[in-house]
Amino acid sequence: MKDELFKHKLAYAVLLFGILIFIFLFLGAWPDRWIQRMVVVGMSTYYFLWGMLTHFKTKTITRSVMWEYGMVSLLACVLLLLITV
Repeated sequence: MKDELFKHKLAYAVLLFGILIFIFLFLGAWPDRWIQRMVVVGMSTYYFLWGMLTHFKTKTITRSVMWEYGMVSLLACVLLLLITV
C-alpha cells in the first residue's frame, strides 16, 4: 500500500483535495439538506469517475474494478444520504 501511495502521489493528492472540498461543501450547506444531498451525489460521482480515470490511465481497469468503485461510491452515497434524512 505504501508503495502504491508513493507511486501515484498526484492521483491520491487529487482525490484527497476533492474529498476535502466536498466535506467543506457538505458541512457549509448544513441547514439546507437539499444542497447537502446534491453535494453527496456529486462526491459519489467524483469518487467513481476518479477511480475509473485513474485505472484507465494505468491500464489496470477491469470489470471488477468498475464494480468495486461503483459499489463503494453507492454505499457512501446511501449512508451520507441517510444522514440528511
